[in-house]
Amino acid sequence: SPLLEADAANAQRLSIYLLLDLLDYVDTFLPATAQHLAGDTTVAITTAESALLTFLASTAALSGTTSLRVLLENVAAQRVTLDELGEEELPTPFDGAAYNLAGRTLDEAQWESTVHAALTSVDAATGRTKPQSSLPQIQPESGEQYLIRCVYERPQCEKVKVWVSHPTEHFSLASLYDPDAPARSINIALPSDLSLGSLRKFQKGATFIMSQALRDKLKQIPLIKMTDDDADVSGLSLSYICSFSIPIITICAFILLLIIVIVLNFVFWWLPFLKICFPIPKAAE
Repeated sequence: SPLLEADAANAQRLSIYLLLDLLDYVDTFLPATAQHLAGDTTVAITTAESALLTFLASTAALSGTTSLRVLLENVAAQRVTLDELGEEELPTPFDGAAYNLAGRTLDEAQWESTVHAALTSVDAATGRTKPQSSLPQIQPESGEQYLIRCVYERPQCEKVKVWVSHPTEHFSLASLYDPDAPARSINIALPSDLSLGSLRKFQKGATFIMSQALRDKLKQIPLIKMTDDDADVSGLSLSYICSFSIPIITICAFILLLIIVIVLNFVFWWLPFLKICFPIPKAAE
């Protein structure tokens, strides 16, 4: 059926992208191994890396008639072409069954231990250390205190003048969910007049540009039709610019928020703490 054919085609393409991602990983963390997969066997590698290449050539790494090493070597040889493929048909031999990873298995325990050993050996041989995660300069929960001074300069004056204010009181930074922190007030005014005549006056300021490929994807979703006429124009690839009214989008988002909150209230019972509403006196219209 067309659905099964589409699933098979998607599995084939996803398999190629998985192989490319694996090749990128090897290229980043095991560059010498990646060079061997690219055909340069003159590069020195560690014993653990050699064991990894042997493992990739075995059926334990990937069941089937074609080894994972052969697949990676072929993908490495056509890496640029496959990266720039887009939605075009897969070239030969990548459209063959050998490159479809669906249903093929590997020994996860041996895979993990072999890769870990290769990474450890490269770290020891090159002195490479694990990259440290970058930490923010300011940590709200660290207990540190700060003060602010205002510096005013007048560099254009004949004698440069600089004024420095007195420091503020010491303060600490509250975390985002600190219940004792001052509330971060955000006021969003929803449209008051919901008549059709008023709604049509709102400018459609939110613009989305859709390519032909995205439009084709949306057409696969039932009940979604972006235009009145979806007929194909021979020889042309049609992109669309769709403009939406931000006030109407805001109303929809607000209503959807209330619906989700009310539905989940059966689990969290959070409605009493969610909102507080006050009437605002306003002249009758």
